[in-house]
Amino acid sequence: MSQMTVTPVSTQGFLVDGKWIEQGELQEIRAPFDGSVIAQVFRGTREHALAAITAAVKLPLDVGVSCAASPWVRLLESLPSISL
Repeated sequence: MSQMTVTPVSTQGFLVDGKWIEQGELQEIRAPFDGSVIAQVFRGTREHALAAITAAVKLPLDVGVSCAASPWVRLLESLPSISL
């Protein structure tokens, strides 16, 4: 008779502006093979996305595009102002 092995589920955060975010709502990640839970990840919020875009805009560009012409800058400017 075969025995079923239970593997602990890992919980993963995500990186925003050099900081690991490990708080908030958890989302289960399921295996397509059998639907079993294989991991949990923290869901990013709108504020996390804005913080990531803001951090990316501050990075030096090596591709010869000025920061003012960056689509990220235009996206950030088009969003309603919120304090992060």
